[in-house]
Amino acid sequence: MTANTADVIVVGGGPGGYPAALRLASEGLKVALIEKGLVGGECTNYGCVPSKALLRASRISINISELDWVSGSLDPGKVFDWARHVASTVRGSLESLLEKRGAEIVRDEAISLHDRCVRLSSGREVCAERAILVATGSRPKMLPGVEVGGSIIDNRGFFSLETPPDSMIIVGGGYVGVEAGFTLASLGTKVTIVEMMPRLLPSMEREASLTAMRALTSLGAEVLTNSTVSSIDIAERVRARVETPRGERVLEADKLLVAIGRLPNVLPGMEEAGAELDSSGYVRVDCHMMAAPGLYAAGDITGPPLLAHKAMLESLVAAENILDRETCVPENLAIPEVVFIRPEIARVAPPRGFRGELVRIRVDALARSRIEGEGGYAGLYIDAEGRIRGGILIFEGAGESIGLIARLASDAAPLESLEWTVLPHPTMSESIVEAAHYAADKPVHVLGGVRKRVG
Repeated sequence: MTANTADVIVVGGGPGGYPAALRLASEGLKVALIEKGLVGGECTNYGCVPSKALLRASRISINISELDWVSGSLDPGKVFDWARHVASTVRGSLESLLEKRGAEIVRDEAISLHDRCVRLSSGREVCAERAILVATGSRPKMLPGVEVGGSIIDNRGFFSLETPPDSMIIVGGGYVGVEAGFTLASLGTKVTIVEMMPRLLPSMEREASLTAMRALTSLGAEVLTNSTVSSIDIAERVRARVETPRGERVLEADKLLVAIGRLPNVLPGMEEAGAELDSSGYVRVDCHMMAAPGLYAAGDITGPPLLAHKAMLESLVAAENILDRETCVPENLAIPEVVFIRPEIARVAPPRGFRGELVRIRVDALARSRIEGEGGYAGLYIDAEGRIRGGILIFEGAGESIGLIARLASDAAPLESLEWTVLPHPTMSESIVEAAHYAADKPVHVLGGVRKRVG
């Protein structure tokens, strides 16, 4: 590092940190971005980006297998190499942007915070004249008594694989477990997912869980729900004893992936600087992303949902407030969630305590659905006042369309505003408007749907 002071220190180069560094540096502030690992953080290097690259490859593999007039298959080893290359390219672009904007990347580990200074593992210390933004992300939660190493891997170990293993046990049936299982199964790995809850994706709607189950089992994966791992032994292979509703099972595989959640990486000294933690260990912030005077936090350490796009928004809000431009994260901000399998599952959860209806239609009648040969669903959460409060889309490419529902749900927009929205034809996004017409009892292309009371 060339100096021991900066206008602003950003701790963490992931999606909770680098957007603020870019914004602040472009405004002429001297920014020190401290990152102990790879710029782009978990998302760019071990999560969002490489996982979606692998999922693209898995879809190609499935498409090849469905076309009986096409011969050949993908090389699984080259698929993993390509995913790492994509992540490396994105990371390189971010580093170049930061350099061009004038932000300094400090490749060191922040070990503690005091006053407006950050101590580094190298023994150096850098102090901020204006503010500190902490965006140190989260780390994988592990099973009790189990450590990562060898045959036991977490998401970082998953993306470090040279080739897909012949067999894999995945503990956890949430986003990470479902996406990893889908990818591996499509590339020929024998996959077994162990989930302690009654269904996959337990935080999502039942139809989402059923869709994930069908997608996985159609590729030959085995899913054990209501099941827990009681012990793990490692010899030449991994042996896991699993308690299932039908009794104990002993599973064997080449690798075991732990995907049971994440824990916040709170920087030591934040509490002494005035920050408060909630009962789960996340940093409390106000709508300005301020944790204490002169101290901001963004991304995973501020709590669920632990999503990159939420972290990016929080990072930019923090930057605007550091620039003395009073900006708040909207109180009722609707955040989209996507499970990138085939078909994609995208949803905007209704607000806590929601009372109203989930109105859902099938998308089969749409021209684009016929063209693609893909079915699915489109649903809207409508409250008693006829306002859009959320939605769920299940079809290929749903993640590209869910943003519209997120925008409308954030504004609690009236149903009529969606009825008279023009979306391009022929696209799957038209299903959102079709669902609105059906919710208003004025269906156009669909013959029927489902109305379910919620709350």
